[in-house]
Parts: sequence; C-alpha cells; structure tokens
Amino acid sequence: MVKKEDNKIGLIGATSYIVGSIIGSGIFIAPKGIVEHAGSVGLSLIIWVFCALLNMITAINYIELGTSIPESGADLAYIGYMGWTPIAFSLLWLSLLIQSSSSAAVLYLTFGKYIVQALDPIICFSPADADNASKLFGFGLLWSDWKPGAIVLAIYQGNWAFGGFTTLNYGSEEIQIENFRKTLPRACLGGLVISAVIYVLVNVSYFAILTPQEIIDSSAVATTFIQRTVGNGAAFAVPAVVGFLLIGTLNGDVFSWSRYMVAGSRRKMMPTCFSLIHVDNDSPRVSVFFHTFTSIIFAFLGDTDQLVDYLNVVGMLTTIFALAVLVIIKWRKMPVAADPVKYSIFWPILNIIIMIALLVIPIQQDPISSIIGFSMFLGGVVVYFVVKFIVNHTEFLGVIDRKLTHLCQILTWTVVDLGPEEKTHL
Repeated sequence: MVKKEDNKIGLIGATSYIVGSIIGSGIFIAPKGIVEHAGSVGLSLIIWVFCALLNMITAINYIELGTSIPESGADLAYIGYMGWTPIAFSLLWLSLLIQSSSSAAVLYLTFGKYIVQALDPIICFSPADADNASKLFGFGLLWSDWKPGAIVLAIYQGNWAFGGFTTLNYGSEEIQIENFRKTLPRACLGGLVISAVIYVLVNVSYFAILTPQEIIDSSAVATTFIQRTVGNGAAFAVPAVVGFLLIGTLNGDVFSWSRYMVAGSRRKMMPTCFSLIHVDNDSPRVSVFFHTFTSIIFAFLGDTDQLVDYLNVVGMLTTIFALAVLVIIKWRKMPVAADPVKYSIFWPILNIIIMIALLVIPIQQDPISSIIGFSMFLGGVVVYFVVKFIVNHTEFLGVIDRKLTHLCQILTWTVVDLGPEEKTHL
C-alpha cells in the first residue's frame, strides 16, 4: 500500500498550512501576555521581532532535520532516530495528553469568544487621534524595570504565537515527494516571514490606538481595537471573521498532532489503533477523533494556563533534544536521507544555547512550575520502563490492543499505517 501522490501537499498548500497554523489565536491572545510581562510598547515590539528571528533560527534547523529524516512525527522521529526511546516516550505522552489538548482548547475558546463578541451589542468608543498615538509611543518606548525572568515569560508568549512553523515536519510524508527538499524550506521560511510581517504590523496598529493597560484589560484585543477604529458597523462583523479565521489554525493543529500520534503508534509507544489510516484518503481518523475529543474535554475544564506553564518546560526540552540530535548527526556525520538541505553546525548550537537560557532564567521567578515540569518529564521516563516491563511480562495489554484496533478498523474503515520504511518493501 503506497500513499497516493494526489493526496499530498504542494508548495502553495504547504505554505498555506504554515501561515494558517501560525496566524490564529496567537495574534489575538499573545499581545496581552507580552505587554503584561514586558511592561512597555517598545520592549513588546522588540520581543515580537526577537521571537520572529529566534523562530527563523529554529526553522532552518528543523528544515535540515526534516530533510535528513523525512518521516512524519517531527521531534518524535528525530529523537527516536537516536534511539532515545524513554525520552521520546515521555515527551510524546506529555505533549499529547496536555500540551496539544490545552493548545487546541485555547483555540476553541478563543473562537467562541470572538463569535460571542460579534453577537454582543457592545457600545463602541470613538477612534483615538494621532496625537494620543504619538504620546503613547513616546511614553511606551521607555523601559525602566528590566527583569530577565519577566522578559523570558514574554518571549514564551511570543514563541507560542509563532508556533506552527513545524507543522510540515509533523506530516513530512504528506508532502509531494518530487519537490520535497524544495517545498519544505520554501514553505517554512516563507510562511514564517509572512506571519512575522503581519504580526509586527498588527501590533503596531494595536499600540497606535490602544494603551498597554487597555490591551491588558481587554478580553478580546481585536474586538476592542475594532471598536475604537471603525465603529458599530464592523465591530460586530469583523470579530466573526476573526473567529472563522481561527478555523485555519485549528486545521493545522489537528493535522500536526494527529500525525504525531500516528508516528508514536508506529514506534509502539501508543496503541496500534492510533496508526490506522483511511483506505482511500490516508486520513488518520482515529487519531483525529481522539485529539478532538480530548481537546473538547480540556475546553470544559476552564483555565488551563497553569498546565501550559508546566508544559513550557516540556516544550523547551523537546526542542533542545531535537536540536541535540542535529548536532550529533552533523558532528559524527551519521547516515541520513540522500541530499538533505544543510546549514552550518553553528545554528543548532546557537539555538540550543538560547533555548537552555530561556529554560533556566525563569526558574528563579517561577520555580514551582519549573520543578513540576521537570518532574512530569522524569515521571514519563519512569512510566516508560514500567509499561515496558508490563508488556514484556504479560499478554493482557497485547490482547486489549488487538481487539481495540480491530474495533476501530470496523468503525472507521481504516488499515494500519506501516510507515515509510515498511512500505518501500511492499
């Protein structure tokens, strides 16, 4: 069974996935968090630019990883390539059960918030004048209280807003084979540049009209901005458009995490049913349903910010381990796919140093979240060995896995996805 080429993604589709995955709730939620931690307009804009550059560096490293190990699953595929299975297992389950569900829940709630704003008869304020804007920028560019921990927390918010540029790495096997090594870098970097320009321009617009405190107090920044600029007519229509724009981000979210689950199932780190794909269109239906279901549950839980804070540590560790894989591959000149895109070893080393700094600096400001995050990671490693022991000494889990897989096949008309290596031998 070979994946159908006509189901795969070309350059335009790949770029659309990147832009759609990045530009979503981030531009409507992150400005508030960045201003809260940064404390000024000037530093907020600097952080947006810094986050764009940092993610550009990370992107070129993931482009090299993606073309060196062209397998779906992103970090899981790269860490698994080195045989670091306990680490990969821990990061996989923590990401899927908490990080992916929480991020999707934020998207669902933000979507609902803007749709409600569109239907809510809110009294609009008059537009701010240019004089107020100029005074705001003159005051906002001053920064009097440099706190490294707070700045790093603001960078966390910016990085979250740029999240999505690795979408294609999660589904590498979905990209057209013929131009894979051209499509991945062009779509990834092109999508990041487009998103960065839009982010900076939108934030300049926000700050030209709203004060930092107004942004912090707003439950939907875009709606408040629209009310202050265009009045009643568009105040209700535009938030609805913003809400529907989030569908693109949700699409990218489901695409990424469902393929991540397929990759985990292939490596026997998850039940076999999560590697099932539809016989006609290769859609991983069981994984899509599971991710959607858990996300809805997290949306009903309410505020998941604290869980997300704990998983910041896991997210950073995941990136650091993946970058370490790239350094080792380049340093040892390990065998990878033919003709990968290559950059200097300087970039992954620089990237690791920056990520370690971002991981360590906030510990003093929020040690509890850091300790819990590290503990969750180490707990996942312990669970791996426990599960491995149980699997090796009992048939019970194997029987459940086979019956569950068979049931899911019947319900969703799917077959087990063998993975790229096995398919080449069929």
